Amino acid sequence: MSKNLIQSWEEENQKNIDTEEGKYTQLCVWPATILGDNTPEQFEQFIKEEFNDTRAKFTEEVITNPANGEKGGRHDLFFYIHNDDLGKFAVKRLSYGIRW
Repeated sequence: MSKNLIQSWEEENQKNIDTEEGKYTQLCVWPATILGDNTPEQFEQFIKEEFNDTRAKFTEEVITNPANGEKGGRHDLFFYIHNDDLGKFAVKRLSYGIRW
C-alpha cells in the first residue's frame, strides 16, 4: 500500500520541526498574508508577542494557483506551533483568520 502525499511530506520534513526545544507538529496557515520585508525570525517574534509567548517556526510563503473559479495569486504563510503552546494559541488565532 502506498503512502499518501501528506504522510510522505510529513515524514520527509520531520527533521525541520524537531528541535532541541521540543516538537512543532501543528501546521498552521495564515491566508492572504505576506512576510514582506520581515524575516522569518521577525515573524516568529511577532507570533510570540501577539499570542502570549507562543513559539512558532516559520515554514514558507506560498502563492495560490487558480482553482474552483478563483483567480489564484493569493499569498499564504505556513508555520508550525509548538505542541506545548497550542492551548494558548488555539482560540486567539481565530480572530486573525489563522487555520490549522
